[in-house]
Amino acid sequence: MIRNRALLTASMVAAAALAVAGCKKKKTQEPPPDETDSPSASASPSASADPTPTAPAGGKGSITGSVAFTGTAPTLKPTTPDKDPAVCGSSIPDESLIVNANKTVKNVVVRVVSDMKVPGPSTPVIVDQKGCQYHPHVSTAVLGQKIEAHSSDTTIMHNVHSYQGEGDAQTGLDNISQPPGSPPADLQVPEEGGALLLKCDVHPWMTAYVVVSSHPFAAVTGDDGSFKIEGVPAGKYTIEAWHETLGKKTVEVEVTADKGVEAKFEYSK
Repeated sequence: MIRNRALLTASMVAAAALAVAGCKKKKTQEPPPDETDSPSASASPSASADPTPTAPAGGKGSITGSVAFTGTAPTLKPTTPDKDPAVCGSSIPDESLIVNANKTVKNVVVRVVSDMKVPGPSTPVIVDQKGCQYHPHVSTAVLGQKIEAHSSDTTIMHNVHSYQGEGDAQTGLDNISQPPGSPPADLQVPEEGGALLLKCDVHPWMTAYVVVSSHPFAAVTGDDGSFKIEGVPAGKYTIEAWHETLGKKTVEVEVTADKGVEAKFEYSK
C-alpha cells in the first residue's frame, strides 16, 4: 500500500515537471512582436520625410539710390596721344570726372562698409586695354577674386603698372609688360582691400581703378548715376560712396528683410 502511494506520488511529480518544461519551451518559441507595432517605432519620423525649410536669420534686402552733382561741372580736356596714333586715335577723353546729363556722377563706387567676409563670383574681374584706354574705367572686386588685365590692342605694347592705396600712400604692386599677343595678366589683389590703381607707362594717360572689398555688396554708378546693391543681410550699415577725384561720402541705412532702402549722395565742385 505504502509502496503504491510512493509510486503514484513520484509519477505525479514527474508529470508536473514535464508540463512546466513544455510551457517554458513553448514560450521561448513564440515569435518576437512586430517592431512596427511598438509605440516607439510608430512615433519616430520617417527617414524620407523632408525637413521643414527655415528662412535665414534676419533675411536679406537691397540698397538703391543715386549720386547727384550740384554746381557747375568742370570741362575736362581730352588727351591728344603722342604714341601709336593708328591704334590710340587722335583724342582720348578724360574720365576722371563724368557728370551725366541728369546732373549725376558716373563711375562712383557705392559699397557697404563692413569687414564681413562673403565670397564673390568665381569668374575674374576683367579690365581690357582697347584703343589705348582701360575698359571699364572703374570696377569692383571681392577679396579672393581674380583680376585679369587683357589687351585687345594686339598690335602695340602696353604694360600694366598697378598701385595700392591712394595719394601719397600709394605703393607699387605689379609692373607687367604686355607685348602684342600677350596672354591676360593676373594682378595682385591688396589683402586689406581698397582702391587698386592701374596705369600704363607706355601710354601715361591710361588709368583705371578696381575697388576691392571683403564682400560683394558694392556697385558702380552708370550713365544715370544710379546704383543697386542686392542680397544685403538685414542690419544697420554705413554706406560709402567713393570717387577718384571727388573723394568719399557716407550715409547710414538700415536694411530689412525682403525690402529695399534708399541711399542718396551728393557731390559738388
